[in-house]
Amino acid sequence: YLSIGCNLINVFTAIHKTTLRLARLDAGPSSSDEESFRRHDILCMAVVADDMIVAGLVDGTLRAFATKWEKWKANNDVSNYDATGSCKAAAVEDDKPFAR
Repeated sequence: YLSIGCNLINVFTAIHKTTLRLARLDAGPSSSDEESFRRHDILCMAVVADDMIVAGLVDGTLRAFATKWEKWKANNDVSNYDATGSCKAAAVEDDKPFAR
């Protein structure tokens, strides 16, 4: 499962009736207070040929992420994220786009 939240795409799975967040894809930093809009917020996304996720941002740009389904499934430790989706472990990093 995928969901959009501000400038992030969250990757989830369901295991034994429990939903686990597997990864977070970061489209860019949240806007500073000086900007009139949040240019890195995501409006839409699509999975392309099962090996890429493309996100459209509010400023009209695109971000492309490589899918890492097997790696994400192998890292299904729910303790990596708190209830808001923030990383709790310092070693856990958000995936970044390979194309902007």
